[in-house]
Amino acid sequence: MKVEGHNPNGTPYTGNAVISKRENGYYVRWEVGNSDYADEGVLKHNILTVNWGGSTPAVYAIAGGGRLIGLWSSGEGEETLTPVY
Repeated sequence: MKVEGHNPNGTPYTGNAVISKRENGYYVRWEVGNSDYADEGVLKHNILTVNWGGSTPAVYAIAGGGRLIGLWSSGEGEETLTPVY
């Protein structure tokens, strides 16, 4: 998936994410520049919650076309994950 977002200070970023189904949820691997994170996510009521280790988890709503719209850092950061076919 293609990642496009903005940090809490407004600076933009781009990268890639891979989401794989697991027995108890989803495994999410996210790469932007030299940063990468990997963790388990829980899907409930079309909301995917992933704890990247910050003070609040990232929360992604499933949108049309398989996109995920996310908020993180207590809603100060935002990003969109778009499938790449």
